[in-house]
Amino acid sequence: MVNGILWRLTLGKNIRKGECEMKKFELTQNKKNWEGRTLYQIKACTSFTTNSGIEISAGELGGWVEKEQNLSQRGKAWIWSDTKIYGAAKVYGNAEIYGNAKIYEEANISGNAIIYGNAQIFGNAVIRGNAKVYGNAIICGDSKISGYAKVCGNAEIWGYAKVYGNAEIWGYSEIYGEAKVWGNSKISGNAKICGNAEISENALIWGYSEIYGNAKICGNAEIYGYAKVYDNAEIYGDAEIWDYSEIYGCSKVFGDAKIGGDAFISSPDDTLTITPLGRYRVSLSLFKTKENLIKISYNWDIYTLEKFQSFMSGWTEEEVKIAKAIIEVAKVAIKF
Repeated sequence: MVNGILWRLTLGKNIRKGECEMKKFELTQNKKNWEGRTLYQIKACTSFTTNSGIEISAGELGGWVEKEQNLSQRGKAWIWSDTKIYGAAKVYGNAEIYGNAKIYEEANISGNAIIYGNAQIFGNAVIRGNAKVYGNAIICGDSKISGYAKVCGNAEIWGYAKVYGNAEIWGYSEIYGEAKVWGNSKISGNAKICGNAEISENALIWGYSEIYGNAKICGNAEIYGYAKVYDNAEIYGDAEIWDYSEIYGCSKVFGDAKIGGDAFISSPDDTLTITPLGRYRVSLSLFKTKENLIKISYNWDIYTLEKFQSFMSGWTEEEVKIAKAIIEVAKVAIKF
């Protein structure tokens, strides 16, 4: 009888020990109060190597969770330092979270995603694939970050926005609404992308520029300064838009077009670009302005028609002749 009792006690201990060995981590008695919640520091139950090659030793302390369900017992996912995971948030797969990052509400982090710094992920946000979020970035709402995308600095992504591919978002950029950013595109500065706007391929958006509505920016296009592109406008090729330009309506700006100043373009009839031309063998763009004038962009400088006449003083006779012919065409082609 005594032997039977000892056998059952021993078996009970072995079961509990086996359960711990099967787990990747356990909650410790180390507690902290955080925004009205009790968080528990985790401890590794077994040694393993994370997806990025960091060795985790059995007994090593990790970050903080509200409950065991916040971090999957499967896979190589791990959290370090002062990382806090709480609410209904879940971290699984091979995800890695460290620094002062906070994951809460119903956020979902998976795949090989890496979150660090002071990043905050909350709402129903999803971070997956090989995405990285760091710095002071905030990802919330129903937004999704995936692929090899990077979001950092003080960037904010919310609403139903999607960032994927090799896209990079940094600075104080804001991506929201149902906007999509993908490919190798880069958004920085104080740029805002919203509505149903789409930014793709190698597009660069920076400065205080705003892209919204159903606008599409792709190719090697670059938008900066205080420029605005909206409605159903499309910018592609090697086009550049800067200063206080506004491109809207059903406009299409493409090729080597270079448009700045106070351009006000609502249709393809509001601009004309010829390239290469003149002394510098670069594009010559003529466009409509907010004052219903025609201005010229050449070699990234903006001219009135009169001033451009003086600028051509160093050109050859043939170059001047061609430029003047183009200006006359533009006077007819650009509608007011």
